[in-house]
Amino acid sequence: MPDLRVVSFNIRNCTAPDGRDHWDHRRDLVVRTLLDHDADLIGLQEGRFSQISFLREQLLDEWGIDLAINNPLGHSQKNRHPGYLAALCSATNDWQLAEWTEPEPRPRGWRSSPAQAPG
Repeated sequence: MPDLRVVSFNIRNCTAPDGRDHWDHRRDLVVRTLLDHDADLIGLQEGRFSQISFLREQLLDEWGIDLAINNPLGHSQKNRHPGYLAALCSATNDWQLAEWTEPEPRPRGWRSSPAQAPG
């Protein structure tokens, strides 16, 4: 059985006030790091739409990658308003379908669902 190289990478969202570590200063390093690992499967956390779009251009388009999985930024499990959280997850899923799965055949979505409300 051939080896499967898997990389999980928290790329940190681009909205944080990170100063010299802001996304604009590290995005090329993220691309180089991902390419250097020569992974068969890459999982990203905290990616915002603009970051994922950039990585799609740099990796999917540039290297002819056939499939990507979009796991949207998670919703806080500490939210104690299950109705609001359910609506937010539903809106995220609707957006992901409209913006990723339908217009671009390579990315596949990962459904977002609220955590169980404490009993």
